[in-house]
Amino acid sequence: MLRKLLCLVLLPLLGSAQLSFGENAVWHYDYVEYGFYGYKRVAHTGDTSMFGDTWLRFSVSGVKEIRTGAGPNDLWQDTAAVWPDIFLLTRNDSVFRLRDSVPHLLFDFSANLGESWQFAPQDSGSGCFETPIATVTNKGQTTLGGASLDYMKISLPQDTFPFFGNTRIQASSSEIMDSIIYPELGFLKSVFLFDSDPNFCEDSIFIDFLVSHSLRCFQNDSIQVNLSNNACDKWSFIGLEEQKASKLQLYPNPSLGRLNIESSEEILQVQVLDLTGRIHGTHKASTEIILPAQPGVYILKIDLANGGSQMHRVLRL
Repeated sequence: MLRKLLCLVLLPLLGSAQLSFGENAVWHYDYVEYGFYGYKRVAHTGDTSMFGDTWLRFSVSGVKEIRTGAGPNDLWQDTAAVWPDIFLLTRNDSVFRLRDSVPHLLFDFSANLGESWQFAPQDSGSGCFETPIATVTNKGQTTLGGASLDYMKISLPQDTFPFFGNTRIQASSSEIMDSIIYPELGFLKSVFLFDSDPNFCEDSIFIDFLVSHSLRCFQNDSIQVNLSNNACDKWSFIGLEEQKASKLQLYPNPSLGRLNIESSEEILQVQVLDLTGRIHGTHKASTEIILPAQPGVYILKIDLANGGSQMHRVLRL
């Protein structure tokens, strides 16, 4: 079985005509991050020489918004938010991410069925003992957002930790990896952007950690993918003085499985997501939600008729 090293050997490498992952590419993501939400634009904006090779530099910009209360003025918005640059390197169908000034292997697109690679450092400090290894279980081609794309389906190890007595929660650093990778564009959903941390096994981290990214659009020199019904950079802001903030209540929270929603505005749709951004159910115009059977922390994304959208964290016992 193939097992690639986690870190890139820091030696000058021969040049290659191979197209680098993300070269001349732009991603747009919807995201939730520590209570903030909005969209991020990740764009290849230049190259940087490091460790004897040329790394692609990606600038991250976008919109950041958070509701600070129930009143119409309790909304903080930043239409020109920026985040730290991302640096990626492609070599022999492997993609490396620069993290803490050290190159780490993220994707191995050359892996065949049954082969694997370690995509993150092992960290047992919070109770996670499984080595974060991705193993290829299937490869194929599919149509996504009007583009024909190759894909790799992968399996990931899972650790468990005790939660509320005898309940066991599955979680680990593997949570940052989705189960399907597209060599052209990466993930449709992930916790961090092209990164391999953190470790999710310690329960307080698991509960408090609220980060997810969902792909909205992607384009490079050869393809365009749009998974939304709008322009890639569209964001519906709620006017601070033009609209009244909807008063919304969720109960009971924590819940044994059923959750009620009371709102002063009409509810169009409610999506139930886990902390990795995976969707576990979509409810149309519903005020009663059935949560997944697996105990844990879930996110409700509630779309309202006034154009607003709210994110709420709930605990399933």
